[in-house]
Amino acid sequence: MRYIRRIAIGAAVLVCAIPFAGIAIAQSPGDPPARIANEWDGRDHQPTRGGVRAAEQAQGTALSARQGQVEDQDLGAIQRQLLDEAYPAVPNPSP
Repeated sequence: MRYIRRIAIGAAVLVCAIPFAGIAIAQSPGDPPARIANEWDGRDHQPTRGGVRAAEQAQGTALSARQGQVEDQDLGAIQRQLLDEAYPAVPNPSP
C-alpha cells in the first residue's frame, strides 16, 4: 500500500512540475537580455559628467574652469530648488 502511495505522490509531483519545465527551458542562461537599465549592447547610455566634458573638449566647445564652476553652482541651485519643491520642510509644531 505504501508503495502505491509513493508512486501516486511522485506522479502528482511530476504532473505539477511539467508546466514549469517549459518556463525554465525558455530562459536560456547563455543569452543576456537585450537591455539592462541604461545599457544597450553592453554600453552605458547614461551620460556622465566626465564623458560629457571629454566630448566637449574633443569638439572644442569645453567651458573654462570658471565657467564650469558657475554652471555647477547654477545646476546645484536648480537641484536644491526642485528638491525643496518636491519635499517641502515640515514646520516644527510650537510646544
